[in-house]
Amino acid sequence: MNELTRRLLAEGYTKDNHPDYVEWSNWKDFEYTREALKQMVWETPCGLQKLGCGYEHGSHLGVDYCPENDNPRFGCPYRDEVPCSHRFENAPMGWNCVCHQVVCEYDYNHSIERLDKQWDEMEHEAWMETMAPYGYCDCLRWDFRSRSYIPMYDIDRCIHSGCENEVCAITKKKRNLQKVNIYYDILREHHTRKGLFEDVQRNLEKGVRKFDKRIARTDAEIYLKLHKDDFADGSRKTRDDRQLEFFSEFHGETGFNGYDYYMYYYTVRNIRIECRESRDLRQDLADISEGIEVVHSSDKVKRKAQEKRDRKEKRQKQKAARHERDNIRKWVAWLQDDEVSDNLKNHARTELSRRGLDERGQPDGIAPPEQFVLYPEDAA
Repeated sequence: MNELTRRLLAEGYTKDNHPDYVEWSNWKDFEYTREALKQMVWETPCGLQKLGCGYEHGSHLGVDYCPENDNPRFGCPYRDEVPCSHRFENAPMGWNCVCHQVVCEYDYNHSIERLDKQWDEMEHEAWMETMAPYGYCDCLRWDFRSRSYIPMYDIDRCIHSGCENEVCAITKKKRNLQKVNIYYDILREHHTRKGLFEDVQRNLEKGVRKFDKRIARTDAEIYLKLHKDDFADGSRKTRDDRQLEFFSEFHGETGFNGYDYYMYYYTVRNIRIECRESRDLRQDLADISEGIEVVHSSDKVKRKAQEKRDRKEKRQKQKAARHERDNIRKWVAWLQDDEVSDNLKNHARTELSRRGLDERGQPDGIAPPEQFVLYPEDAA
């Protein structure tokens, strides 16, 4: 229970009879209304004023900080540039100053809002100088201590944000915005031995995409320059790839999966930047002639998408069949129920007739034997 509730209850107010500036909350106590909070004036320990207050509720070390307890917390407008003994140093910057309500005329010249406006003006001025000529850059971060935007260049952030700036705001160099992707091939090799027989199976998956969507050529070139060695780790490794690598590393010499010797190799090669996947039929035939099974990643993606559509279509057909079966059973039950109205029975006869069925749900005009049932699962 907050201090406001204690005071109002002591004065004889109830949850159904209370002043207009409060309301009964779901927490079973009184809270200031939103309109009342907007008009209140709060003061910091150093004498700055603040007009209005939101629902700044929080607890720390067993103390509840909220407007109803006359101790809401705000952020110090001086940040940490001015020493202050009243500031909570271990609290976040936006919650490190405790204010109290005052009854006086609001003075904007000695207010938190005026200092916040100054901070906003400094940040806007730095933004106009740094980013306005080039466009928004996700790799620039505002630093209030230096009053400037400092670069935190990360090519992954550029790619994720989909930067479209023609000139980089950090390097000041022109960017090639041609949409491309990074493609590479994956060679999977299975080396096995069973008794006197040895076998090598090689599978080459071509045209594997690094990114799900195309990116700017400049970003692709920088990414490839910085992370070319990381492709060997196999960001597109499947669960089977990781499993086979593990067993071949620790158990390959002694055998695995029924073989006396088993080694699995996962190799990334032919890393390139292309606008779209290119195919070399001659190279594919040359690889096939060497005993390598060649498959293109885009074909696998299309095949999986088609299989997904086929499964969805099959589920829809099964659902429609179940719905039709249940309707037929319902109409047959209506015809056998004396309490069903004539309108419903006529509707059931019409629907059964449209499907070529009699009143028992059997094919019309055919006298089925006793062991014949329309739905075999019902025989059980």
